[in-house]
Amino acid sequence: MREDKALPYRWASSGQDSIQNAGFAAEFTKKMPAYKGLTAPQTGADGDYWRGGTNQTYVPGGYAATDVKGYWSLVP
Repeated sequence: MREDKALPYRWASSGQDSIQNAGFAAEFTKKMPAYKGLTAPQTGADGDYWRGGTNQTYVPGGYAATDVKGYWSLVP
């Protein structure tokens, strides 16, 4: 699943570890802007290619206003 979401273990741009290790379902406690689209491909710091291409939703600052209902591991 990490490959589908284009989440390398280490980001090429910064060399920092990718801390995204789970997906989650949540309800927002207030109205928030949300952006939906497909994950873009990424290249990890080790040169590995992560294809992406699956759905994602980005909510800027949204985690602070969520009621998490469930989560799942992003197994490699």
